Amino acid sequence: MTDSEKLDLLLVGMEGMQGDIAALKNGQKEIRKDVKKLTQKVEDTYQIALEAWGLSIENRAQLTT
Repeated sequence: MTDSEKLDLLLVGMEGMQGDIAALKNGQKEIRKDVKKLTQKVEDTYQIALEAWGLSIENRAQLTT
């Protein structure tokens, strides 16, 4: 195998890795979007639970008075 052929193989390998890196970056972006959506859903659920707890405390206070 000549030096030129070896360099060609290296270049092909590097181009393949660059494509893989680009795909990973795109995947990371999608994961970040999903994490943001999930975080918002968790925050919304927490707020609903907090409001329900507050209402149950108020109801209990009204029942005991």
